[in-house]
Amino acid sequence: MPLIMIVSAWQRWLPDTWYSSQPGVGNPDFKPAAVPTPRAYAAGGRLSEYHYALAGGASPVGDPLQVNEVYDFLSNTWASRADMPTARRNLAGAPLPGRRLSAVGGNPSSTSTHLSTHEVYDHETNSWSTKASLPSPRSNAPAAPLADGRIMVPGGFNSSGVQTTTYIYDPQTNSWTQVANWPVANFNHTACLLSNDRVAALGGRDVSFSIKGDHYHYDPQSNTWQARAAMPTPRMLLASALIANGLLMAVGGNSNTGSETSRANEIYNPSTNTWSARALQPSVRQGAVGASLPDGLGLVMGGQPSANEIYSY
Repeated sequence: MPLIMIVSAWQRWLPDTWYSSQPGVGNPDFKPAAVPTPRAYAAGGRLSEYHYALAGGASPVGDPLQVNEVYDFLSNTWASRADMPTARRNLAGAPLPGRRLSAVGGNPSSTSTHLSTHEVYDHETNSWSTKASLPSPRSNAPAAPLADGRIMVPGGFNSSGVQTTTYIYDPQTNSWTQVANWPVANFNHTACLLSNDRVAALGGRDVSFSIKGDHYHYDPQSNTWQARAAMPTPRMLLASALIANGLLMAVGGNSNTGSETSRANEIYNPSTNTWSARALQPSVRQGAVGASLPDGLGLVMGGQPSANEIYSY
């Protein structure tokens, strides 16, 4: 029988420290397993306490992918799972109840074509199902879960330009509802569910293609957005995750002109509405997927260039 190493049972996570799959960077005490299929701009998220999916995305040469791989944090291994039916890049992903992942929108082979495709992966059955399409096609948008099991998709981009429309999907009724518009017309931003049941949407690129540090919170109870402290380092194509103490991690992306890939790792405290700079991400990359690990850790999967990294606050 092969030895299966239980990561969280023995690993001592150091404060303000990165652990990386990349050779020669990060704390060497633990090396997260590398993403088997290098890619960026994928859908991803948490399936269970220890399982994390990464589906679709763009290959290193830009080809849209169907590949679906699942990271097991306990054994620090990846497994190939059922391919996503529709090859896509620049799509949005968010977890659904029942160990499922929603994969929404994106681009097929041409970035001038925007999809409304909505496919859901079921980890228990290792199968995909087609669900109600987005009301309007879009790519380059994020998705985030809500506390009640729904997911939201704010903004994005399609043939009409940069979008502010925001939609919420209800898996119980397999239907989408339009809610209050994302206040700024940005795309290539990120979104994350906070511990107060609100969703933070931040960063991106606006209609003039300027890189932004915009930061808003959506309250599903009042259907309103509230402006919060802007990110210190404006970025697009960044990743985000909820980490220890209810803090929000905003990491990587493109900054300033859009040609400068960033290692910035900035932490937002919702209680004080303040940001702080922390240890830089070991890999310079954009288009990665962020997720919350046990023990308040942050997971950053894929990206350009592709890596698998864990941050301990």
